[in-house]
Amino acid sequence: MSLSKICAAALVAVGLSLSAAAPARAALVTWDVDATQSYGRITIPDFNYNVPVLGNVNIRPRNYNANNNNPWTDAGGRLAPLDGTISTNLVDGVSVQFLSGLHDLFPVQTFNARPNPAVFNGTTYTNTSTALAAFATNIRTSNFLASQLGLLAIRDVDLDLASGVVPLGGGTSIAASATSLGLLRLK
Repeated sequence: MSLSKICAAALVAVGLSLSAAAPARAALVTWDVDATQSYGRITIPDFNYNVPVLGNVNIRPRNYNANNNNPWTDAGGRLAPLDGTISTNLVDGVSVQFLSGLHDLFPVQTFNARPNPAVFNGTTYTNTSTALAAFATNIRTSNFLASQLGLLAIRDVDLDLASGVVPLGGGTSIAASATSLGLLRLK
């Protein structure tokens, strides 16, 4: 065998071994979020607010349809299914990175709540009808006022998910501390 054929064969063998050992590359992967298995939950703890003349007033988010001081529950308006898509850079079995600004992720509006934006005339709400919302709460106080301060309905929200490169260690979950979820915009 000639020297040129031996060198060519050696170069092909080196090329094959280099390509087999090449590091995996990230690929853009878009994930479809299953709203039947995904949800977003808002947690707002009770907090004190200093009102001039009145002093500290304890503000308490509570179940939307309740006039009591029971804690805010999932069924009471603090949980909504999530739907849409999430975009990532994925190195299969190695790492994932959530790409901020490329998602179409939103809480589904499944909860009928007041106020209804369709009955707002520019200064007041003209009736007490409801409209779909993603989240809702009854804001109450527990101090001497012990009353309802208002109703809050959150609608038309886009969410954003971001992370650095998160190693995948053979498990099926990613630590919440490795990502950040935030409001992208309110429509």
